Amino acid sequence: MTPEIPKRTNSSFDLLEALKYTPLVSSIPLSNGTENAVPPKSLASNTPLCLSAEEKGFMQRYLDLLEPNAQNVSDVQQLQFYKDALSPMLQNVPMPGIRIPSNKEENNDNPSSFPNPLLNPLTESLLQPSEVEFVPPEANLSASSSYTDSTSMSENSLVSKKEVPKNLEIPRSPSTARILRAVEFRSPSRSLSLTSTPNKRSRSESGSLASTPSSKVQRLQDVIEKQVHDTQSLLDVTLHANPEQSNCYVSFGASEAKIISAEVIDKISISLTKLSHLGDCNKLLKEEDAICLKMTLESSLRSLDFFKNSTEDTDIDEDDDIAYLRADCLLKTVSLVFQLINTLPMLKKLQNEESFLFILDTLHAFIDYFFLKAMTSIDMSMTDVSEPSNNRQFLSLTQKIANAFTLLSKVVHIIPLSEAVVIKVVFLSTKTITVDSSVKEKPSLIQNIPLDILKIPLFDTLQFIFSLYPAQRDFVLQEVLANFAQLPTARSTSRTFKLSSGKSVQLYSTLLVRLLQSCTVTHLPEDTAFKTEDPAKDLVNSDDFQSYLKSVDVLLSKSRHEEYRVANQIVSYLLGRSLKQTKSEINNSFVTLTRIMLEDLLNMLTLPEWAGTETLVRQFALNLIMMIVKEKNSVATKNTALDFFSVIVNKLLITFDITLFEKHDLPVPSNFNDPSCFLSGIPRYEEITYTCLSHLSSLCNNDDSLENIIPYTLNQWVSFLFQLRKASKDSESNYLVDKILLKSVNLNIDSIRDSSVFTSDEMIKDYFILSLYRSSLYLNLKFFVSLIIGFLDSPQTSLRTKSLRIISQMKSIPAILHAHPEVLSQVINKVTDPSAFVRDTVLDLLSTYMMAFKETINQLYIFIAAGVSDSSVSVRKRAIKQLAEIYGLTNSISIRCDICMKLLSRMNDEEENLTDLSLQTLDSLWFNNSNLFIDTQKKYDDLSFLEKQKLKVHYRPLLKLSSDPSPELHVSLVTTLKKMLTSKEDVLTKEFCSRIRFLLSFLFTLLIEVATEDEGDDVEVELLHETMSTLFVFSRSFPFLFDYSQLQVLKPYLKSASSIEEQRLLYYVVAIFRQVLPRQKEIPEVFLRNLETTMLQRLTKAGSATLKEMVPCLCYLLSHLNDHQRLYKILGSCLKTLEETRKNDFSSLKAFRLIELIGLFARFGGIEKIDVNWEDVFPFPKDESNNIYVLLLNYMNQLLPSSKTDLRIHVIENMLKIVLAQPTLFTSPMMLSMLDKIFEESNTDCVSVIFRAFLELLAADEDLISEADEKLESKSNNNKKSKREQVNVDMLKGFTERQWTEGVSACLMQKYLSNILNSCFSKNLSFALLALNILQHIIRQGLANPRLCFPVIVALEASEVTEIKQTAINLHVELHQKHESLVDGLYAQAANLMFSSKSFPGSFVFSIEEHSAFQDMYNVVLSNKNTRSRRKFLTQMLKLIEFDNEKLLNMSHENVLFFNFCCSALGGINYLSIDEPLMILQVIDTVLATIGLTITEWMKGNLEEPYKFFSGILLCNFIHLKRYLKYVYSITDEKIHNFDSSKTFKDKKVPLKNNGYKVELLRPDNKREDVAAMCIKMFEDENISTDPIFKDDPQEEEHSGEAANE
Repeated sequence: MTPEIPKRTNSSFDLLEALKYTPLVSSIPLSNGTENAVPPKSLASNTPLCLSAEEKGFMQRYLDLLEPNAQNVSDVQQLQFYKDALSPMLQNVPMPGIRIPSNKEENNDNPSSFPNPLLNPLTESLLQPSEVEFVPPEANLSASSSYTDSTSMSENSLVSKKEVPKNLEIPRSPSTARILRAVEFRSPSRSLSLTSTPNKRSRSESGSLASTPSSKVQRLQDVIEKQVHDTQSLLDVTLHANPEQSNCYVSFGASEAKIISAEVIDKISISLTKLSHLGDCNKLLKEEDAICLKMTLESSLRSLDFFKNSTEDTDIDEDDDIAYLRADCLLKTVSLVFQLINTLPMLKKLQNEESFLFILDTLHAFIDYFFLKAMTSIDMSMTDVSEPSNNRQFLSLTQKIANAFTLLSKVVHIIPLSEAVVIKVVFLSTKTITVDSSVKEKPSLIQNIPLDILKIPLFDTLQFIFSLYPAQRDFVLQEVLANFAQLPTARSTSRTFKLSSGKSVQLYSTLLVRLLQSCTVTHLPEDTAFKTEDPAKDLVNSDDFQSYLKSVDVLLSKSRHEEYRVANQIVSYLLGRSLKQTKSEINNSFVTLTRIMLEDLLNMLTLPEWAGTETLVRQFALNLIMMIVKEKNSVATKNTALDFFSVIVNKLLITFDITLFEKHDLPVPSNFNDPSCFLSGIPRYEEITYTCLSHLSSLCNNDDSLENIIPYTLNQWVSFLFQLRKASKDSESNYLVDKILLKSVNLNIDSIRDSSVFTSDEMIKDYFILSLYRSSLYLNLKFFVSLIIGFLDSPQTSLRTKSLRIISQMKSIPAILHAHPEVLSQVINKVTDPSAFVRDTVLDLLSTYMMAFKETINQLYIFIAAGVSDSSVSVRKRAIKQLAEIYGLTNSISIRCDICMKLLSRMNDEEENLTDLSLQTLDSLWFNNSNLFIDTQKKYDDLSFLEKQKLKVHYRPLLKLSSDPSPELHVSLVTTLKKMLTSKEDVLTKEFCSRIRFLLSFLFTLLIEVATEDEGDDVEVELLHETMSTLFVFSRSFPFLFDYSQLQVLKPYLKSASSIEEQRLLYYVVAIFRQVLPRQKEIPEVFLRNLETTMLQRLTKAGSATLKEMVPCLCYLLSHLNDHQRLYKILGSCLKTLEETRKNDFSSLKAFRLIELIGLFARFGGIEKIDVNWEDVFPFPKDESNNIYVLLLNYMNQLLPSSKTDLRIHVIENMLKIVLAQPTLFTSPMMLSMLDKIFEESNTDCVSVIFRAFLELLAADEDLISEADEKLESKSNNNKKSKREQVNVDMLKGFTERQWTEGVSACLMQKYLSNILNSCFSKNLSFALLALNILQHIIRQGLANPRLCFPVIVALEASEVTEIKQTAINLHVELHQKHESLVDGLYAQAANLMFSSKSFPGSFVFSIEEHSAFQDMYNVVLSNKNTRSRRKFLTQMLKLIEFDNEKLLNMSHENVLFFNFCCSALGGINYLSIDEPLMILQVIDTVLATIGLTITEWMKGNLEEPYKFFSGILLCNFIHLKRYLKYVYSITDEKIHNFDSSKTFKDKKVPLKNNGYKVELLRPDNKREDVAAMCIKMFEDENISTDPIFKDDPQEEEHSGEAANE
């Protein structure tokens, strides 16, 4: 069978590869050669093989080519196939020893013997079987006297005259018999002999005489003579014929010039090929014929003037057939010239430099002109179905060009080249390499069949020139790299070369590695004195040996230095262009090309056949490190360098596997940076190296492009041994290293090739990676990672971001962070980084770390949770997603509850996407039972014990959360649950409701279970409280999902409450009844009556909070049962008892309770609907009004004078409850008078009561819940009315209660707006938040002019309270988006208010740094992305620091503090555009030119007047601000002078900021003499060129002052 040899994936000719793996080269005789070569144990070389039909076809075609009369060969490429197929069996084939028979005498006078000098090595090898007999390899050759007798060898003997070393095998050709058989005359039994076994063949030939060796030689001689005669005849006919009459010449088109036809060229090429196979053409051909043929061919090339003018713009489409015929003739002519030179390498007259240059120019013009146009025409004709012939012609043309380049490569390998020829060859090669990149879009034909067949022979040529001509290396590199920018930037189209690992890379990338590997030394110096496998210690320690090793070391050092130089030249060029800061498309694409190249090199790094990649990658890493750490490089350069560097580090981390050492019995080095740590495993490393060399040897037999890889790899191993030799300190280690070193230096490559050690591809890969671990790339891996981590503390935001992203992409980053806590601490410190990108990347990195090490969740959770409140949308979004992951990983109830609270806080986020994300996340965390594998269709009682426990654990965070007493959290929970329901489709709504019902059944069952447990258990009490609170939340969210049976479970809890826990349970039960009862359709009246009676009994003893829920519930029951008289009696009883209490002890708790009951029943009872006579109820005479609410207010008003502080607040609170029942009473004279009086008193407690009433009037909390209810009701309403039916006529007329309420709200808010605004600055935090909450609803409901509120809102952005600050920013954003034109002129007023709201002491030191009080203000303006808005903002802010001589006279201590505040705020803003600081600097220069000289003159005199001293501080701080802005933004005086502030701002990005700079401003308590001296010096240093403005004319001064004020 055919040996299974892996198919090469990048071969250009599939037929050639198929042929190489046929029996033709398998060393198996196919004819009667078995009797001549039968080594005993060479089964693979002598076992006959049954050929398939395809294999027999290949063999038959080749045999036909060797027949003297073969005339059916028309394509020289076919012959080339078979020639290449035959060549491997003649090179490096082992053979057994031979001896000359003793009974054989020489016959030098035999006339039939063909002279040996006329035969090439192939023909000489044909004579071996006839003259010698083979000896098995294992035979003792020394025992043969005929072999040891050197005198028996004659001069004409085919055995080498050189002394044959003992036990050394002599090369032979095991397939000689088949060559002899090839020249036999064809017989009918030939095909049978090809498939027969040796026994059959011997039986079939037993009747005939066997052919003698002499007859075979005679036939070979006849064949050679015949071929020489045929070749000579063909040349005579061609060269001596009349071109005008001979058929050997043709002409094209209108041209009269005659050239040799393509058919004749083919015949000559075939004849030369046959002749070169049979003998030495230097001796067989006449010199004058060869020269004449070459001259004729060159004349034909000159006659083909079609390609002379490469700039001629002609279309190929004019006559495609003629154009392709000319191209075919030209290429065949060039190929024949190259073949002629290659066939006759000894004929120097053929190697004319001028002729060679002409041919190369012709090829270059052909590629540059015709081939590119042909490729373009193919591209244009792809849409035309009727042009298939052009495609075939183009493919044939490409094959012929590849053949010419292959012959050119062979010529370059065998003849010396002048410098001019080398330059031309390099130009031609580099031009052709990128020929396919010249077409903007590759035709599909070229995409399917890449043009790599053109590049591969040129790569061989460049590699050979690079290796053989060291002086031309720089030139070759320059030309190769100059065409780098022309490569395609698309990875899919550029990567056509497939590696042995299966990955694809650019063919261009392999060229650079091949060039680098060509720099290595191919042969180390040899010394026969040291050729021993086990040298003695004396020999190793001798001076001669040490001198020998030193010479080897010097040679290797020079070689490595040359490799590093070449690698540095390649890398420096690529990185220099890639990191160049230009915006051209070429350089932008160069970054992409360099990255593709780097990725290709990293894909080749772990493959042994591309060992030179390590040097290139190492040079990449070194140059990138130098660019990264160089301070002068820009941030953009460092960013790109870090990006490239991260690709290298990630690849190294992926391929670094410490377990490989244990897997292959190698000791793990304790320190990779110490070469001596590798000494213990040096014998094993030697085995690994030799195995890799053996593998490379097998690869080189099939690929000439890898000819330098074996010496390159061996030299790397020897260089490593020299490193170990220098690192070893003891004599034993030195001896061991020197011993291995000597063996490696004198290593016989042939013996490696002959080794038959089987190794799998996986093992070879592991071995090579282990050898890479000795390189500096892996030795410095820890340093590489540390370098990237070091940029976490970079002052540049982009570098910190890049560093974090690189770290997060590292494969082993969790392990690195776990092993190095200091690195983890560095990462954590960046959670509060000013850059949103940095914070986002930190969260991602910490999340990855926590996923790998779950035990760190409790430690790092707080940093992830903080991201939910981040100012950046992307950071908040990432934090929300990561919190959802942490929720599923942690078992901590407290962390889960906190996660839910963080998500609830985002339900009112200004970004709708984040709100939806938070809602979906909470829905998944709470109600997605898929992870529990529990069927929600079941009832809770039907679940198993394990499923019940799972439910308890799953819902426990929700229960804990619901038990929080915070009203804000309660409202957020209720609205969130309602939004979950309203956000779902109809089908999902039903499923969601079923899940809620399941949860309610679980809660009520849990309630029953807890009630049956023993009382007094704290855990059970806490669980009972959590269950009740959760039911309360769900009663407000989904009251319609409760049923009557569940209410029956709750009724027993309406019992007397003596303890706090019982009071709390009573509150929840009453609140649940209040919410659920109105939504129940069928409840027995008996149940309602009993419930009413029970609540009335608890009315006087319930707590205040419970009472506020119980009274509304009672009011519903009384209304539902039509028991209005009872309500009338309750209210009358309260009034009567209150009057009695008033006379006795009005400050008792009883009075408090009675007043509260009156207020609550008035607020929720709807008492205006009771048709009764209220005369007997009130203890005082009836008022003129019939309105019960007015009567109650008058009665309460009479209680105020006699009420003490607490009772007075209580009375006011209940008066406001009465008014809320009928909001129009807020505008009554009595109420307005009372409110005015309270605001004048400035009693925080009383005002807080009013503010809470205002909030209830504005329905702050209820609006959120009612809005969700309205959505739910509108969604469930299937019978929607038409738009006309939905029109509310009362609403149009203004008669609805809601409109009256809104009108009252607007009046109240406008009347008391100033009180509300001033309260926002209160030091009482709860009071300030209350006022700010009212202001928030005023803005959103449009109840006041935004201009009145805007300065306060902006000033509040400087608050130190995060909640106030964030609310103010949100309101600012809202006003800026809706009323920008209305409020954009109020920023200066807001700055004044911001300053006055803060109390700065006189000694306070203002500084200009990275933080600014105006930053949030600027960010809101910046969000509009309108340069006009930022310009207006800056113009207003700059008015705060504009001064003239007249204003200086009014300078005071307060003015200096305000000016310092403005300088600090303006200088610390992080400006987006460079025009913004330029505008500030120009204003500063103008002010300095105006007031500078005046102030400096004052400083030289007496500073008794305070305004002069304060003016000096002003001038110094002006200059401080100027210098700060110039330094931070790298602004020169020239830029300031050339800046035109009248033009529109350009969003020209600010260059790299010099962060970390801080300037302290002068303060009013500085010494006067110090301020004076500093002022004068600083102003003189500034050298203000603008002349100062002196205003002598008072009218002119007044006019200029007005202009400045405007």
